[in-house]
Amino acid sequence: MPKSISTLFIVAALLIFWAARKNACPAQNRLESHEAEVQSDTNFTMMAAVFSIGAATVGIVLWTL
Repeated sequence: MPKSISTLFIVAALLIFWAARKNACPAQNRLESHEAEVQSDTNFTMMAAVFSIGAATVGIVLWTL
């Protein structure tokens, strides 16, 4: 039971990471039109991927305990 609950939280974290990336890309495009320095879509994707790998690793560790 505790493992399934922790897995649920990790899946929620993954959804949050990728939803944030999805919302950040259009927001940075709007900022670009106002000549602000913004990060590229690639940076947002890389951050979401790194956080996702970290969350998946935590899930693997928790399941192997």
